[in-house]
Amino acid sequence: VTLDATPAGGTFSGNGVTGNQFDPSVAGVGTHTITYTYSDGNGCENSASIDIIVNDLPVVNFVGTYGPYCVDGAVVTLDATPAGGTFSGNGVTGNQFDPSVAGVGTHTITYTYTDGNSCENSATIDIIVNDLPVVNFVGTYGPYCVDGVLVTLDATPAGGTFSGNGVTGNQFDPSVAGVGTHTITYTYSDGNGCENSASIDIIVNDLPVVNFVGTYGPYCVDGAVVTLDATPAGGTFSGNGVTGNQFDPSVAGVGTHTITYTYSDGNGCENSATIDIIVNDLPVVTIDPIGPFCSNDAVITLTATPVGGTFSGPGVTGNQFDPTVAGPGSHIITYTYTDTNGCTGVDTETIVVTPAPTTSPIWHN
Repeated sequence: VTLDATPAGGTFSGNGVTGNQFDPSVAGVGTHTITYTYSDGNGCENSASIDIIVNDLPVVNFVGTYGPYCVDGAVVTLDATPAGGTFSGNGVTGNQFDPSVAGVGTHTITYTYTDGNSCENSATIDIIVNDLPVVNFVGTYGPYCVDGVLVTLDATPAGGTFSGNGVTGNQFDPSVAGVGTHTITYTYSDGNGCENSASIDIIVNDLPVVNFVGTYGPYCVDGAVVTLDATPAGGTFSGNGVTGNQFDPSVAGVGTHTITYTYSDGNGCENSATIDIIVNDLPVVTIDPIGPFCSNDAVITLTATPVGGTFSGPGVTGNQFDPTVAGPGSHIITYTYTDTNGCTGVDTETIVVTPAPTTSPIWHN
């Protein structure tokens, strides 16, 4: 402060005085008597005094501790004493500090307070705002088929947590997730307690719908080759007796045969359908042997097993064989029998018919 007094030319003295300057910081807190002494041309001296009050600055302090925070952290309410001052610094609005507005780094926040004596003081703190960790999935994932094997997930930095449909630990199970698009998230917290995450979408495709077209069997073991059909077209048939899309009962043999149709769609998803085709054996047919006969013998009844079949051949009518109709010679007689499965068995028997002896009358004179 510049001091002034009249008449000019005198001397100021007192605490904090240098020349005509009063320095409150040198004088210090308190009431200081400042004296002005003047001597006139007659050698007469007089003085005047004033008291100058120097007030102390208010004591200003932040209340509590602040940070470090993550850059995506919630807004923080600042507090300091005495109440009624002003906060300032990066990310500060009113008494609020927003880490996301301040940004990553160390930020000096100031609290300034002016008391009733218009004495102003301030306090500062440094608030650290940490960046979020950089989180990434490693590799590519999917699409998968709903019956696919377990998939091991990988992401950086190590030590985070995977979550989402079908996820257990670091494993993704397409069958548990189900058909659809699934968002898988990897969440990681670093040493500063800052958390970040990354997400990917994994597609799980359904299996194609596979069906046989038509019905098949039962067939007899000597049956004709059968053409197989299924949808969607373009798959593969497999099983006993199958070649391409053909089923051959004679190659498959007697029994129940599981035939499979396997189809892979444009997504690489494979499904199959199966049917059981029954191949029945032919009935065992036997003609009871008879003969030989003479050409003039009486009609013979033919027998065979199983009963219920049909005889055919020379001299045969129904189940009767007539040697006289058949005539001398070897005659092949056939017995044909069809069982309840529609399978037909055949047996043959050769019947020999010999000529009857020729007799001539003998005349006696």
